[in-house]
Amino acid sequence: MEVDPRTWLEVLDEAACWRLLTTQPVGRLIVLVDGRIEVFPINYAVHERAVYVRTAPGTKVAGVGGEAVFEVDEAAWMLTQGWSVIARGRLEAVTDPDEIAAAEQLPLRPWADSDKPHFLRLVTEEITGRQVPGSHLRD
Repeated sequence: MEVDPRTWLEVLDEAACWRLLTTQPVGRLIVLVDGRIEVFPINYAVHERAVYVRTAPGTKVAGVGGEAVFEVDEAAWMLTQGWSVIARGRLEAVTDPDEIAAAEQLPLRPWADSDKPHFLRLVTEEITGRQVPGSHLRD
């Protein structure tokens, strides 16, 4: 396995990144809106190498069309094991009726008792990951 010489963390390959991305119920969506970085802990689903979220009108929707980042991680006791995956890409609104119907089948259930009519997807252009050496939390 490749090791980052700067941090000594193990570099995860693309397949491992996608596999790990599917293991957690919550990640963080990061968008830039009006020159301000916004971070949202949010439940998500992975489908066809894209990250999907469901939301109400607001800041996340305002980030559509721009660059966005999605991060997910897992850490074990005393940080002796752990990993992090970061997906970078472009945030899109799902507007095609057939794509909306498909997105409605994904496990995206709102936490709050409110209407979340918008499906967004991060079209991933780059995915990277690192893990603490010897971590095998999801192998």
